[in-house]
Amino acid sequence: MALIRLSAPLSRELTRTMPSRPFRVRFWDGGDVEATEPRAPTFLIRRPGALAHIIAAPGSLGLGRAYVEGSLDVDDLEAGRPGGGDCRFDRHELAIREDVPIDETA
Repeated sequence: MALIRLSAPLSRELTRTMPSRPFRVRFWDGGDVEATEPRAPTFLIRRPGALAHIIAAPGSLGLGRAYVEGSLDVDDLEAGRPGGGDCRFDRHELAIREDVPIDETA
């Protein structure tokens, strides 16, 4: 019995629209899009619902929502954060702000 990968069209489109990818993507069904740069972070899309968050709110907000919900994971949070801005992760919130410094004493 052949396994149909529902992520195959997504993989093809991501490869087509982003020929240079500083990240790898692994999908819930085993689909995979390799990074084009060494030591790139891997985004694991655990459920299709992660895509709904990313499409509804492109950028940091959609990624953050999917991460907090548990639909998206990344193996290297520092390398995987969008925009390269200051970032704080704790068990209650995901905050990505480029304009506000993080208070390291908190």
